[in-house]
Amino acid sequence: MEERPESVEITSGSDGNPWGGEPSNLESGGTILSGSVSSLGASNSSALGIVSQQEQGNGSNVGWFFVGLILAPGAMWISSIILMEIAWGLSDTGEGLFMVASFLVWPVGLIAGIVWSFTRGNKYFAIGMLTTVIGVPAVLFLAFIVMIVMWSGGF
Repeated sequence: MEERPESVEITSGSDGNPWGGEPSNLESGGTILSGSVSSLGASNSSALGIVSQQEQGNGSNVGWFFVGLILAPGAMWISSIILMEIAWGLSDTGEGLFMVASFLVWPVGLIAGIVWSFTRGNKYFAIGMLTTVIGVPAVLFLAFIVMIVMWSGGF
């Protein structure tokens, strides 16, 4: 059961009205503010900014990043090749089905992996998969441009 703090009443420390003018409810001893107070800290500490276990996820963040960067795309690549090999070995009726499945492995696998990792609370796996989709092709494209410029004598 979650512990909730008691309600708190804040009253003026002085007998006069700090805002000037006509005192409204201070003469009757009424409260200025009232309500519930809740702690913004983590469950084991009262300090702010501490990462909870749910946000931190299980395992090393760097490890999950490299699993999303290398292992998950590698598994999708191998399964895509296996499905394509099966499609080439079949007749015309089954070839189309396995060929479509081999092409759908990448988009379905990437979207499912990214959604799974964000809903599970481990964003580093999703960042690794996004780096595979965006970062690696961008680096390869820039390397290709540099290679063309060097071959053309631009440097």
